[in-house]
Amino acid sequence: MPALGAGVGPLESAHSALAIVEAFAQHDEKIGGKHPFTDEQISELQGHAPWLIEEVKPGMKLGLSPERDAAIVLRNRFWTLLSNRYEDLRDAAASVFGAEHLDRDVPPLGGRPIAEKFWSGAVPRTARG
Repeated sequence: MPALGAGVGPLESAHSALAIVEAFAQHDEKIGGKHPFTDEQISELQGHAPWLIEEVKPGMKLGLSPERDAAIVLRNRFWTLLSNRYEDLRDAAASVFGAEHLDRDVPPLGGRPIAEKFWSGAVPRTARG
């Protein structure tokens, strides 16, 4: 039986799944009823593991498509830029909107709008500001 968790990647995970099923079968007398997994879950893993081993190829990268990866990179770059330059944004907004309207027009970074039923004022409010 291969070592559980040996190596990294989807193919190694599929082999580990099969090894887990084999370990539960070999040691059922000792560990039966002493773990959180149901027989149905172990059977389901037993049914999926061989298919995974057959379908997953060595070196295969599972995950997001290249287009999705590019969108995530762009989102993360935008968030980093916004986080790093937030004080500059607030300074610019104070110049445009005036200091008295700054909190109304530039919400706190990461703030969430409060539902209207909790706030009846004319000025939009945020949960953090």
